[in-house]
Amino acid sequence: MSNIVRHYELNLDAAMNSGLLGRRVPPYARRRVQQVIFEGLATGIRTQLLGDVANLAVSEIGTLSRMEAHILDVIPLEDMNTRLKVESRLRLVVDTYTTGAATQLARLAR
Repeated sequence: MSNIVRHYELNLDAAMNSGLLGRRVPPYARRRVQQVIFEGLATGIRTQLLGDVANLAVSEIGTLSRMEAHILDVIPLEDMNTRLKVESRLRLVVDTYTTGAATQLARLAR
């Protein structure tokens, strides 16, 4: 991230000192422009992070669901009592993870 910030600082300094914007930009205006740029970068990074976390959560939920289906497939149908117990436990694991992931995403989005 520091390379991105440095890139923007160098380009901002060049634009403000070159006369491209008319005359030299006062220091207070330069600080405000830098602040806006950094806020934009932070928002972009935060948005990317949220997307990455959401993709990971969806992937993990899918993996857990596939594991649940596989385990239920290998339990003999004759043993219905065991099957029902295992099914409810597996569903609880998947649902708990899903709820936790959604809670964390909501926290990150604030």
